Amino acid sequence: MVCPPRSVGDGSQSRLLVVWLRVAIMLAAMVAGSLPVAGQLQQRPLLITVSDSVTGRPLDDVQVLDFRTGTSARTTASGTVALSHVDSAGSLITLRKIGYRPMTRLITNASSDRTFSFTLVPLPQPVPGVLTARRASSRDRGRADTLRILELNGFYERRVTAAAPASAFVTEEKLRRITSLANLPHLTGRGLCTQNLYVDGVRIRPDRFLFSWLRPEMVVAIELYTHAAEIPALYNVTQPSGSTSICATLVWTK
Repeated sequence: MVCPPRSVGDGSQSRLLVVWLRVAIMLAAMVAGSLPVAGQLQQRPLLITVSDSVTGRPLDDVQVLDFRTGTSARTTASGTVALSHVDSAGSLITLRKIGYRPMTRLITNASSDRTFSFTLVPLPQPVPGVLTARRASSRDRGRADTLRILELNGFYERRVTAAAPASAFVTEEKLRRITSLANLPHLTGRGLCTQNLYVDGVRIRPDRFLFSWLRPEMVVAIELYTHAAEIPALYNVTQPSGSTSICATLVWTK
């Protein structure tokens, strides 16, 4: 700590004070330059390891995508990958591999640990003749996997049995008509429920950039429940006020 000089001369007081202030400013700048700020700490990369839930073996070529930043990478033969561009608000990551059930997780910057391990569950084999594996490339999940994932998550069952009308279930074909999910009310008469919003089964808190990173071309289906009686029990959560949800939106990505 630098203390101001105590000696006072009739003509030197002001000069000594100026010198002391310059030294103090230089020392403060040196200390500030040597300490990382909070924003820098939040930009540390995420180190992710992925393995098979049955065999425990590392999984290579798993696509790891951060929805918020659009950063995408694939795991190596050791099942590891690093995501270096991390949003300061946290990361909403999804892990995908052909033949496995995708996983989406919300990682907040409140956690000091930046190393995470996940396991992917193999998809059950489809009944022959029911679904045909029609994939655009060997590296991308195809439509057959997508249909099975929607089925496993109960989308088709709810579309038949839920109390919500047909307009609550928005498919990929309808989503092609809009350029932003903010336009859903014009398409269906129903909008997103921001207080109870799920992406691939994970409840998230929408940010002000929601419609810029969650785009229609990323989505395969949406469920829009605008009344409490329509909401499936699994997604009817208790709010901080103690009341139950009055709406819910389930977004399923490709």
